[in-house]
Amino acid sequence: MLTNVFPPSCFYIPLLLNNFIHLSFIYFLALAVWRIYTVVVILCALSKIKRKIFSFFANRIISSRNLKHNNN
Repeated sequence: MLTNVFPPSCFYIPLLLNNFIHLSFIYFLALAVWRIYTVVVILCALSKIKRKIFSFFANRIISSRNLKHNNN
């Protein structure tokens, strides 16, 4: 009668190490993607804020020029 013979534990160490390296690679890849996503979101937010500030001051300058032009 044949029985399943498990290999000694030293055979499992490379498998565990390989699995750990694979999981850590996936973790670092996900971390890099998250970091890139965060930077893109921050840049988009800053761009929108900058655009609002610029348009606010541009509208004030244009309206003040129109007032000066209308008064003359």
